[in-house]
Amino acid sequence: MKKIIVIFALFGAFLISCTNATANNNVAEFDGTTLNISDRNLSVEDMYLRVFFSDSSISESLMLPVRDVAEGLGYQVDWDSIKREATIQTPDKTIIIPVDGSSITSSPGQIVYHFRDGEPRPEVKADRLYAPVRLVKEYLDFTILIRGDNNGI
Repeated sequence: MKKIIVIFALFGAFLISCTNATANNNVAEFDGTTLNISDRNLSVEDMYLRVFFSDSSISESLMLPVRDVAEGLGYQVDWDSIKREATIQTPDKTIIIPVDGSSITSSPGQIVYHFRDGEPRPEVKADRLYAPVRLVKEYLDFTILIRGDNNGI
């Protein structure tokens, strides 16, 4: 129960600023138990909190399954098991997300984000690639709306 409350609190605190969906056609809705992306539902069990240490502090990051989110937005996802990286094709760019890599790149090899020391990086858990919600939102360009009474958590 504590884990679910922490997930709700983190999700609400992190995403409360994402209430303007008119500027973005890609909208996901969170109702407190489910993240709905184009009729694809991700329950809180599909997400997890990653605890990490940075600058002598402890922080948490909500991790989302990359393929589920990207395909829910209508993007193509390819997995390279040799390189251990996902390639996501959006209408205007290609994003490459490596497992435990030092950066996220955009084709052809342009670094779009370099991870800082101690920051959570994309990782595989239970045969699924997960990435921090902040990075998934930014590089897959979507907005999360919080519905119902959960925005006060």
